[in-house]
Amino acid sequence: MSLMSESDTKCMFSSIEDVINILIMCRNEKDLWKSLRLHTYICTNGLEAHPSVGRYLISLFVELDKIWYAHQAFQRLLYVDESSWNALIYGFINHGNPIQAFSLYQKMKDNYLVHCPCGYTFVALLKACISLQDIEKGSQIHADIARIGLFEEDIFIGTTLVDMYAKFGFLEKAQDVFDSLSIQTIVSWNALICGCVEHGRSEEALQLFEKMQESGISADAITLVCTLKACRSNIEAFIRGQRIHAEITRKGFLEGNIFISTALIDMYAKCGNSLKEAQYVFNKIPIQNEVSWTALIAGYTDHGYGNEALHYFKMMQNGGFSPHISTFISIMKACSCIGSSVDGQEIHAEITKRGIAGGILVDNSLIDMYSKCGLLTEAKYVFDKLPSPTVVSWTVLISGYSEHGFDQGVMECLQKMQQEGITLDSTAFVCCLKACTNLQMLVVGQTLHTEIVGRGLSETDSITSLVQMYARSGLLIEARALFDNFRDQTVILWNVMIAGYVESAHASEALACFAVMQYQGFLPDDITFLYILNDWVHILLFVIIYLISKFWF
Repeated sequence: MSLMSESDTKCMFSSIEDVINILIMCRNEKDLWKSLRLHTYICTNGLEAHPSVGRYLISLFVELDKIWYAHQAFQRLLYVDESSWNALIYGFINHGNPIQAFSLYQKMKDNYLVHCPCGYTFVALLKACISLQDIEKGSQIHADIARIGLFEEDIFIGTTLVDMYAKFGFLEKAQDVFDSLSIQTIVSWNALICGCVEHGRSEEALQLFEKMQESGISADAITLVCTLKACRSNIEAFIRGQRIHAEITRKGFLEGNIFISTALIDMYAKCGNSLKEAQYVFNKIPIQNEVSWTALIAGYTDHGYGNEALHYFKMMQNGGFSPHISTFISIMKACSCIGSSVDGQEIHAEITKRGIAGGILVDNSLIDMYSKCGLLTEAKYVFDKLPSPTVVSWTVLISGYSEHGFDQGVMECLQKMQQEGITLDSTAFVCCLKACTNLQMLVVGQTLHTEIVGRGLSETDSITSLVQMYARSGLLIEARALFDNFRDQTVILWNVMIAGYVESAHASEALACFAVMQYQGFLPDDITFLYILNDWVHILLFVIIYLISKFWF
């Protein structure tokens, strides 16, 4: 049946059933033009307020992704049934307007004795809470579900609740919901296992995986990918990963699933002693893709094999694969690792050509690469192009200046950060304190010390840098006070304190400090000599101290 002129249409529709049949036909055919013509006819003849016509009209426009037409039809209904409420709420969520969906849901709740959301509406609302990162709304909807009693009879609602709580990191709550499910499916197991992995509870994820297998449920691709991620946490977990690998091979999953293969490559690549296994799995993949190439390249990069990473990056390109942003970030780290500024500049040119430059992660990686290769002018050029430098951007630039002894550049960055109200992180503090020490800017260093105390920072590197600054400035009392009050002392910190005494010609204090260091179980290393190789007097003094201490002990 086709829609023609309005007069022809009037003749064809002898009853409401005819109109509904045409609405169903338009929905099945997904014909927007016919639907709009039919909508005009319905409105002209005052049929839009009819509950059945309105219900099918709302459903039609939701299906055609014309949500505002659906909303208009909804508002014209004299009586709104449950189906219309559910269809429009679901439509708003699928259309990317969860706020409007929640507003409708609240109105629906106001008519609670008459209307009740169905299962798929609750599932959609819970998924909207996940996308909005709104656990409070999610908890309220959970309470509504429990009050209605749908939870016990709808496995999809229960599984979505497990997924929501797991994604938000409320793993105990997710476990409680999971335990109360009448049927625990592979989907609910996956939600709980993946939640544990995402929030760093790898051991719990592995235990759940074993329980799932004991219950007779076979793992699917999602289970295996998540569980293999959990196997990267420690040696014991890695051994379990090898067993899972054997099971995957035995069941033939490796042949046809690129996601499982890539997860295996990633697991082996994250363990430095297993790069050969990562390479072996990679070579066995029948069809490689950008993700598997990136996992292999990242493995070589992360463990300091920059040349190998560059080799496989070039092979990836020669094979016709387009690197992802994560691939470029990893390969720039490889260039930093081996100090290859030439390769780094070529990659920068390719990034610019592809139009990838401008993303903060890529730009920060470029700054880091240029800084570590000693090309500080190029690093500053990339930095100055950033529309809104982050704390990470500033820290990467400051670290580059500090690493190459450009202390004045560090102090200029510090001044600009303070002017713009940007808070330093612990790494930036260490670099700035080092610059203050080298430039003898004690007043600035004391200001940084006050800020460190005010923020409650007590990292070993920050305290060591403060002790060194005061010691090299001759303020040994202040240095010793910091040293004595810090509980997590290291050999480096002891060396800094001893070197401060030696450089200030406080032989007896250096000797006493050196003796206590050994008494407390810290073994001296060669680093101390680096602090005192200024002239032969310091060398002789330290040798005497060392010989006396050996005689005592």
